[in-house]
Amino acid sequence: MIGPLKLAPQIIHSANKIGIRDNPLLLQSQKQVLSKGQKPAIFPANKAITQKDWKRSIRQKRKSTNPVRTGFEFVEYLNKNSNATYDDLSLDAGITKARVCQLIALHKRLPSEITDFLMNVDESKILKHFTERRLRPLTLLASDDDKIIKFMEMKEAFAVGNTSKQREAFEALKSRQTG
Repeated sequence: MIGPLKLAPQIIHSANKIGIRDNPLLLQSQKQVLSKGQKPAIFPANKAITQKDWKRSIRQKRKSTNPVRTGFEFVEYLNKNSNATYDDLSLDAGITKARVCQLIALHKRLPSEITDFLMNVDESKILKHFTERRLRPLTLLASDDDKIIKFMEMKEAFAVGNTSKQREAFEALKSRQTG
């Protein structure tokens, strides 16, 4: 049996909060999960590691992806594989079926002026601003003109909200797109 003095204060606190302090098996299994393997170098030596800290340390950093380009790739996949469904595509891509639908909707419902602009963007600052979630309301607008106007407003908000160096990079990208 593991005594409460051997456990980190965070574990005791969480055990008290959920009412499992009296069950040594649950505490023991929780202790085993938290103490497996080497302590990551990013943690100070005198800090107790919680399960949340541990999961956060092993989570991989995500690379910003281009949602319009991903939607285009999904549409191409479905065109090449005529028997494929959204469910098959979600299993292959490792994402949910709803996410597949959202990304394909970006490609199908946005006007070509917007998709052409976003297809060639690789800069992470711009990709972090023009996410699928920010672009999704544009797909719900009725006319293409309204969509383009709203997108121009989004571009202006991006340009205003950034530093001069980022603004220059955005203007250079915009000039490459138009020229």
